[in-house]
Amino acid sequence: TDISRARAYANLKEIDKAEELFKKIIKKTNKKSGEAYFYYALFLSDIENPQEAIKCYDMILSIGASDDNVVRTLDKKGIELDKLGEYQEAIKCYDKALSIDENNLAVWCNKSIALSKLGEDQEAIKCYDKVLSIEENDLFALSNKGIAHDELEEYQEAIKCYDQILLIDENNVGALNNK
Repeated sequence: TDISRARAYANLKEIDKAEELFKKIIKKTNKKSGEAYFYYALFLSDIENPQEAIKCYDMILSIGASDDNVVRTLDKKGIELDKLGEYQEAIKCYDKALSIDENNLAVWCNKSIALSKLGEDQEAIKCYDKVLSIEENDLFALSNKGIAHDELEEYQEAIKCYDQILLIDENNVGALNNK
């Protein structure tokens, strides 16, 4: 398909060809292809153009999509907003996504990262706790929860997180260094 070709050009770092083809696809579909916008947004993100990627994600949301695609789109839009330092807006995207799929681990983790960047480590810990209630051995959540506890000077709690990581992976360098 044309989308596959555009993605192949992007993977080959043929940026101009990829961008030209994505634009042709979008025009050809009368701006109604959520799939084309999605892959174009990923491409724009890869070439570090978050503002344009956000516009694509907004187009997807305006076109309408299944719940799964809305969650995925909101998560990706939040990541781009995060790159721009727009953490509050990113959190709004994550919250909308979580209102559709409250058990999406990636969205919870991305929300917690944005919260930490705002210095809201206690709220970030609540997000990590939600992840761990779904997947108790999630190393990313455990590690970042430990870091958030460190930021709050809650060192015993941080050590508990690192100890739990080491029970899962005794050679985890991050946990060994942070402990």
